[in-house]
Amino acid sequence: MDIIDLYVFDKRLRSLVFSEIEKIEVALRTKLSLYYSLSENDALWYENENIYKSSIKFQKIFSDIKSDVDRSDEEFIKHYRQKYDTPLMPPSWMTLEVVSFGILSRLYNELISSVVKRKIANQFGIDNERIFANWLHAFNNLRNCCAHHSRIWNRRFLVQIKLPYNTTSAFIPRKKIAKIRNNKLFAMLSAIKYVVDIISPDNSFKANMLQLLNQPNRLLSLKEMGFPPDWETLPVWK
Repeated sequence: MDIIDLYVFDKRLRSLVFSEIEKIEVALRTKLSLYYSLSENDALWYENENIYKSSIKFQKIFSDIKSDVDRSDEEFIKHYRQKYDTPLMPPSWMTLEVVSFGILSRLYNELISSVVKRKIANQFGIDNERIFANWLHAFNNLRNCCAHHSRIWNRRFLVQIKLPYNTTSAFIPRKKIAKIRNNKLFAMLSAIKYVVDIISPDNSFKANMLQLLNQPNRLLSLKEMGFPPDWETLPVWK
């Protein structure tokens, strides 16, 4: 085995991780649009400055949302533009479909604390909305690494993921969390696995991950990826 095998491994790993984050992205789009549309009784709720932490945050995120919509070549956006002069922006279930995951992550983070915001976090198995906002930020950073073909297997990520002690489903025991490096890939993979198990219970993420890890490669180090020796015994990976 040589460096080429490690390159192939990383390429396959990026593809696997990217596909799992896409599932989270789709679920987030749906839940943001649904819950806020119902709560605000307004399909254009994302234009309401009062539900954001500040006017500055609202202006910046709304500008970025509008830019993504204006750049979109999706047929349903074109159809909306052709049929309607007002309101200027499409309803949230159209708009959020064409904005980037990075904008979705920022949108969630910049909304004020509320019952709705906590309810969305709970739908992904997280009790704390700040933890969930951090997870989305970390997932987006990892997604971008995958999309831009950047090495991830032994990367030290700038966005460190927070590992919560209390989750609605089995995750990682408190005494184990302190031993896991939250700037390494294993912490990210565990959070992804946790969320995907909730939104897509019949997923094959673990099976695909094991298939990758079990391929012989003398240069591959699970330690460099942040995997603890007993990682398969942790509740989230059982």
